[in-house]
Amino acid sequence: MIGNTVFATSGEESRPAFTGVLFVIEGDKLNLIASDTYRLAIEERKVDPWAYESNDYLVPGRALRELLKLLKDEEGEVVIYPQDNQLIFFHLTIFTLLRD
Repeated sequence: MIGNTVFATSGEESRPAFTGVLFVIEGDKLNLIASDTYRLAIEERKVDPWAYESNDYLVPGRALRELLKLLKDEEGEVVIYPQDNQLIFFHLTIFTLLRD
């Protein structure tokens, strides 16, 4: 799911909103959205009902690329847990700051 969207992020730091993937959580749906203004990638998946209020998180593409590298040979689910201005990915434990 991440690999299907992170490719569309921009490397241009002068436009930070385009350097990340937007995680949109609404009930039992998780949408990942990314764009570098030339490409648009949207991935939607049903997930276990979210135990937290619906919210949006802009996660840096660089952090997601590192997550993909670390999980390359792993199988199973990754649990996402929001905490303040961070998302914690449980399968491995990775902390990343969120974009404003």
